[in-house]
Amino acid sequence: MKRKFLTELEKYLAPLGVEERNEILRFYEERFQSGKIYENKTESEIVDELETPKQIAINVLEEYGYSINDIKTEDNSAQKKELSYGRIAILLIVDFFIVISAIPALIGAFIGLVAGWGGLVFMIFTPEIHGVQPLINLILIGAAILWLFLLFWLYDVIVTLITWIVRWHLKAFNYKDPAKILKKMHHLKISTYLRHHRSLKQTKSLITVFALLGIFIGGIASIVQYGGLNRSQFNEPLETYETSYDMTGEILASENLTINIDIYHSEIEFRVTDTEEIVVYVKEKESVPLEVAYNEENNLLSITSDMERPFLSWNFISFFFQDNPELIIEIPNNLSLQSITVKSLNGKLDMNDIDLIGNLNVDIINGDIDLNNLSVDNIYIETVNGRIILKDIEANNDFEVDLDNGSINVRRISALNYDFHNTNGDIILRDIDVSNQVGETLRAQLTNGDIELQNVYVNEVTLKNTNGDIDFHNDDLTFVFDKVDANTTNGSEDINVPKN
Repeated sequence: MKRKFLTELEKYLAPLGVEERNEILRFYEERFQSGKIYENKTESEIVDELETPKQIAINVLEEYGYSINDIKTEDNSAQKKELSYGRIAILLIVDFFIVISAIPALIGAFIGLVAGWGGLVFMIFTPEIHGVQPLINLILIGAAILWLFLLFWLYDVIVTLITWIVRWHLKAFNYKDPAKILKKMHHLKISTYLRHHRSLKQTKSLITVFALLGIFIGGIASIVQYGGLNRSQFNEPLETYETSYDMTGEILASENLTINIDIYHSEIEFRVTDTEEIVVYVKEKESVPLEVAYNEENNLLSITSDMERPFLSWNFISFFFQDNPELIIEIPNNLSLQSITVKSLNGKLDMNDIDLIGNLNVDIINGDIDLNNLSVDNIYIETVNGRIILKDIEANNDFEVDLDNGSINVRRISALNYDFHNTNGDIILRDIDVSNQVGETLRAQLTNGDIELQNVYVNEVTLKNTNGDIDFHNDDLTFVFDKVDANTTNGSEDINVPKN
């Protein structure tokens, strides 16, 4: 019984290489031996417990990218040739729906997950920057490990899909020996590597258990230390705390003031007034240790806060049920400003009618950014999640925007060099350098979404997209570009501008 079983299995596994085939045969040889020695079973009883050799071969060959037809030992060559034409016809459909759309979408999702995992790891290793408490950090470590294993799984899915497509192409064109190529591709899978290294597979299982324990223990300990949720917190009214800093005799006498804001969670708004003092208003659930300090030597006004980071503790849910905190900075219209830097983990930024001699730097992890009617030397904006709206802005040199998830909408701006980057969401650029037409370079790069340009007059334009369309149209066709490089992997290109 054993010899017949192994002989049939070897015949059905013929498409595999010798090494892979022998490895599988050794596995079932050991199964018969262990059944006899440790379970006191006969060969007939062991065969009854196992699947048929043909079914085992089907399961194994599917892992290597083969189909059920590949286990046949006799083929009619004329029929095989006839079948290849049918496969070629199917390939046209497969290439259109899967190769052009599904694979780039999966790769885009994989890249987005890798970026998210990298952000989580960065937060774990920089707790002092993000204010992550030790117990919460334990939860984040467990989540990062599970996230990494999810990336492993998605990588294997992509490799399996590509292997399946390659197999179809090889079979359609009657490639003589597809096993070598498919074997190499099969070995690219992480699961295959772990299957051949059982100690690593067991280590992965242990790490998964420790990750789940870390999340569980960190969660329980956080509840014990920081307390549970209190329903009364949801309805607690916000109170307004006002901090005023008189600038009349101190800062107005100086020139080119620099403002630095570094807070954790608040909606931030800049207002230009006719008064002669800078006034800072804070609206929060409880009194916030807000610090407004002026350094005369550096002509620096700093606004910082040590408020609790609720979204990194167990009370973050309460923020879904209450108004957002607010920070309002009133600036005299006759105050000369050098630069402004705004850093925040969570919140919205509104800034209107501001003139800066130097730079505007904005770094917000999560929140919308709305800037209107500004004059700056350079502008640098970076955020992870949110919507960015920029209108009527003049920059003397660089204009850079970096976003991970959300939309970038820019209208009526001018600068020398532009750089826009987004991962998920649209990039819309309209009326760029319409009046002066002296911009030198513009670069827009996107992974998932559409890139749309209308009335953009910059000498060199580079547009790169992975999944989505690229549209570029100008009303003034007398402006001739030195360079227009537009490329999308999965989408259409509609470019209607003159270039050299």
